[in-house]
Amino acid sequence: MSFYRNYRPKDFDNLVGQEHVRQTLLNAIQSGQIAHAYLFTGPRGTGKTTTARLMAKAVNCLNSKDKGVCNECEICVEIDAGKLIDVIEIDAASNRGIDEIRDLREKIHYAPTRAANKVYTIDEVHMLTKEAFNALLKTLEEPPANVYFILATTDIHKVPETVISRCQRFDFKRIDEKVLFDRLKFVAQQEGIEAEDEAIRMLGRQSRGGLRDALGLLEQLTLHKKLTVAHVKDALGLSDFIVIEKLYDLMHSGNAAEGVDLVQEVFKEGHDLGQLTKDILEFLRQKMIQEVEVGGSRLPWLLNAIENFESAHEKLKNAFIPQLPLEVAVIKSSLGREFFLENTQRAAVRKSAVPEKRVVTEVKAPTVVEKVALEAPLQATSPAASVSVSQDAVVSVEDNVNGEVGFDEIMKCWQQIIQAIPSTVVKRNLMVTKPQSLSGEKLILAFNDNFSKDKLLQNASMNEVESVILQVTGKRVILAGIVNAALFSLSQDRNAQGIKTQDSARNSETESNELVARAMELFGAEM
Repeated sequence: MSFYRNYRPKDFDNLVGQEHVRQTLLNAIQSGQIAHAYLFTGPRGTGKTTTARLMAKAVNCLNSKDKGVCNECEICVEIDAGKLIDVIEIDAASNRGIDEIRDLREKIHYAPTRAANKVYTIDEVHMLTKEAFNALLKTLEEPPANVYFILATTDIHKVPETVISRCQRFDFKRIDEKVLFDRLKFVAQQEGIEAEDEAIRMLGRQSRGGLRDALGLLEQLTLHKKLTVAHVKDALGLSDFIVIEKLYDLMHSGNAAEGVDLVQEVFKEGHDLGQLTKDILEFLRQKMIQEVEVGGSRLPWLLNAIENFESAHEKLKNAFIPQLPLEVAVIKSSLGREFFLENTQRAAVRKSAVPEKRVVTEVKAPTVVEKVALEAPLQATSPAASVSVSQDAVVSVEDNVNGEVGFDEIMKCWQQIIQAIPSTVVKRNLMVTKPQSLSGEKLILAFNDNFSKDKLLQNASMNEVESVILQVTGKRVILAGIVNAALFSLSQDRNAQGIKTQDSARNSETESNELVARAMELFGAEM
């Protein structure tokens, strides 16, 4: 017989890892206040079905004692053997329809055959259909006096609230590693297995708090009545704790090269990279909890490392190069988030490198559409055939990088900045903005809508504009934006700038051109 069946608890004293459930149920049994419907929920292998059988014995035991069951009367013996006809166990995964529940409702009124009470255990109850749940509701609320229901599920969120409200709910927890170790050690001794303590702990960690899974692994991995660490590692593909600890030290010290070499070495040895990633995440989680408890300074680094390895675990399944996601996670964790932020900023600075000479830019006259777009939100431009940026008009970059250049100086050079933008699309987007204020290095631009703002404030466009502003004014700025439609009222802007309408025909033509300019800006089109 399998270990988990042979060593299944036969009384409440041997129900391990669920002290809160055990004590509450024992109190109800001893006081005679047993509910007619219970709902057991929790991870697999934590004792839900076992507790259901104990409750079935408790309500039918002929010689009930303080511990709830005697395990000696014929009723207890038959329930342990699974032979008592009055204790019915239903697998909802394969009996999930309304017909099965209707059949249950019809038979529920029959008197028990041998025991004092009938007990229905519905395992994985969340698998029942909506119609089956509805058919079960009335029976759960008012069952016959000699009928008890025990529902078990691993997915409580799939059970309707109407069903939950008709049951006494008990939440089963993952069994603590120490409790698992003690139980596995006991079973190993009973079976005459020479088991290394660390090997037993590995089984406990691998089972993720499930005693049934842990007992199954103990039975599976025992070889010639021995259980060794080496055999457990080889069988489960577990990573050596020393390897994980070494990798952790390398990453925290910033030694990315040796960290990548270690990953490659583990990969060549044939270890499961998915399991290695899980083991690293569990190790980092333990470190994170320790840092939270002591208020350590490593917490930001640990959070970043956890994010990196969670991302690597998701990408491992579809990785063209198996070890690549793990290597990337090691590099990112070694160098840290600050490294990538700093290098991103440096790249932007290099892109906007300061020229050696003052900038003199010769640009062509704007088209009709560009001219109208410039006139509306900004200031009137000269209709000259060409615009020259003279040396006097441009602030010296060499002498005044991040110097005393203020908002007024930027406004004076704004048209020159627009004309110096190399990208046509970015230039058009900038034409329909208006500088609002300058706070330190942050230049606030006003936009007519969120679409325009989001389009211009993309990384590539921002870098281009900031670079040109630096070249023209010598002022390094960081662009930001607000949406303020009031700033873009064409009639107000024109009155403020003293622009006069020549006649109604010109007015109509201008408004038409403005619409064209706006459409071109929104859809990125060209005339």
